[in-house]
Amino acid sequence: MTGQYYGALIIAIFALAITGLIIYRLLKKGDEMLGMMAGMTMGMLSGVAVGTFILLPTGNFLAGVMIGSIVGILFGVPIGRFGGFMGIMEGLMAGWMGGMMGAMLGQMMRPFNLNVFMPFFFILFFITIAGLIYLVYTRCERCVPLIISRYGAVAAVIILIAIANIDFSITPKASPIKGLVSSGSGIASGIAEEEVRQRKKITAKINDNGVQEIEIVALNDNYYPKEVIIKKGVPVRVTLKAGKHSGCLRDFIVPSLKIDKIIPAEGKTYFDFTPDTTGEIPFRCSMDMYHGKFVVVGEGLEAPVEKASIPDPLPSVKKLSQFPSPLMGEGRVRGEKSDMILIPSGEFTMGSSDNEIVDIINKFGGKANPVWYKNETPRKKVFVKDFYIDRYEVTNSQYKRFKNDYVVPFGRENHPAVNVKWAEADAYCKWLGKRLPAEEEWEKAARGTDARQFPWGNDFDKAKANTAASGLGGEARVGSYKEETTASLFPGGTVPVGSLEKGVSPYDVHDMSGNAWEWTDTWYDKEKGLKVLKGGSWIAPPISARSAVRLADNPFVMSNDYGFRCAKDK
Repeated sequence: MTGQYYGALIIAIFALAITGLIIYRLLKKGDEMLGMMAGMTMGMLSGVAVGTFILLPTGNFLAGVMIGSIVGILFGVPIGRFGGFMGIMEGLMAGWMGGMMGAMLGQMMRPFNLNVFMPFFFILFFITIAGLIYLVYTRCERCVPLIISRYGAVAAVIILIAIANIDFSITPKASPIKGLVSSGSGIASGIAEEEVRQRKKITAKINDNGVQEIEIVALNDNYYPKEVIIKKGVPVRVTLKAGKHSGCLRDFIVPSLKIDKIIPAEGKTYFDFTPDTTGEIPFRCSMDMYHGKFVVVGEGLEAPVEKASIPDPLPSVKKLSQFPSPLMGEGRVRGEKSDMILIPSGEFTMGSSDNEIVDIINKFGGKANPVWYKNETPRKKVFVKDFYIDRYEVTNSQYKRFKNDYVVPFGRENHPAVNVKWAEADAYCKWLGKRLPAEEEWEKAARGTDARQFPWGNDFDKAKANTAASGLGGEARVGSYKEETTASLFPGGTVPVGSLEKGVSPYDVHDMSGNAWEWTDTWYDKEKGLKVLKGGSWIAPPISARSAVRLADNPFVMSNDYGFRCAKDK
């Protein structure tokens, strides 16, 4: 693979050298303006050609820029000197600019079909050379040497034919993955693109052979997942997959491991490594625009969870009265609300039908994709035993009693506790002798038995739920929430629990639409390590704040719009 590129590089340099000699000879009777133009063109052309051909096989951007710039200057300055000092400067500047542009061109083209790009590049390359020679020739009124004028075009055609028949591909040979399901960019393994986008952060699974298995998918906007938790000292097999329009994301680079993989479009490749130290191992695409990381933890840890997050060991709870519980009214903050509601046993309608989803999308303007809500189907009757559920979401002040180092934002004591991981929410509920609700329990408590879309009925009312359409939460310091930056750990636009009394469910349960997504005890996909969240949030659109909507995320993720409430058996 490398030999073909260096062969093309030699051809390009040879052609540039011949061109330089011809122009050098002709320019002896040329003018300064022509010398400046020729120096600039030669510097730029040689820099671009060499920078491109250095980067394509190696992926080394620095080498492409430096070598391309040096060669560009070596060709541009001697020719530019016929244009005087300005010509020398033109050749100098064009040389290093050409090297940089060549490296950038090679970096951008690297993931694509180079067997098409290379002939295309050389066609433009020879047209530019021919045009430059012809321009200088006509301006200098001097004959081009006979061997060049008679055989130059024939030689260029032969070179182009040879290049068109050389395999320049640096993409690993792999069979394309069939059965792709996508709303735009293509996705591997027949998994819906929307489902893949939900996998922002995962923990590697260990197979029967003792190898940690990871699947990373390159879409048109980022890698999914962007954060992978792995164990130190355990071998890792990373399978890379790509959508059809993934662009530079198909060039997957792990700088610290010296790994550079090209993922076939709608195909896959893989690599192996064994982490020997704890910490972070960043990965990125070739253009350094999209990033992710492997987080290496000690062998005894499942994920980097703060020690203070979960009391160890958890107390064995027999009676709620053992603890200062919000249920019992002990140690309650002024204005704090908390009690439980009995949800009677019986059937209810869970989920949505395909026709319902289409009708809902049309009702909200028709801009959403039905695939996004496909996981709500099928609509079905589900029997649920009677149980208790918290009337309100767990508040900051309540959670503070469980986790001493939890920071309660000033004035938000009675807002829902957010930035709480699933494991922390689960531990809190168990601390009180409760548990997280199952998805079907949560949905019944939210919508009752008449299959309504929202807790209060079938029509959205922005005064009854704190969503992105309501504007109730004030200014939210979320940073780049989509990228899960550190800024997203700050409190967002929540409102005090129970403050929207008109938005209660048929069972008088509050805030089950908007305010904060709520963790449930139900696995969305146990194999992929995803838990179900329900209810929408202050940052969610109204269509996503319906009772049937299902969000999936890694239990170790925390976000400033992820909260919870507890349930208990009767």
